[in-house]
Parts: sequence; structure tokens; C-alpha cells
Amino acid sequence: MKKRIALPAAVVAIYRAVEQLRSEYPDRSFTPDGHLVGHIGEVIAAKEFKLDLLPDSHPCHDATDTLGRF
Repeated sequence: MKKRIALPAAVVAIYRAVEQLRSEYPDRSFTPDGHLVGHIGEVIAAKEFKLDLLPDSHPCHDATDTLGRF
């Protein structure tokens, strides 16, 4: 069974804004990519899996678990 992870309200608002912009300007994609998407994924994973995030651009890993493992 797949687990649904609730997105923070601010993330939902970003994607609603993207939908609205795409509707108003169909010749543009308005993709929320790059660091924004990566950081959103990191904070959601950290919350859901009880991870401790490492500083931005940490070599090799983004977080550790409760035992300090990568």
C-alpha cells in the first residue's frame, strides 16, 4: 500500500500558483524546479522519516537518520 504524504500548505500554494499561471499563460511551463523542488523534497523527507538535514551542498548526503547514518 502506498503512503500518502501531506504537503505543507506553502508547497500546495506554490503548485496552485503554477496551475494558475499555466492557465493564464499557456505558452509557458512555470516549472518549480531546481533548488526549490530539491529543498521541498528534503524537508518533507526529513519530517516524514525523522531525518536530520545537513547543511546545504553537503558532500554526498542531504541528511542523517536518528543513529547518525547517511
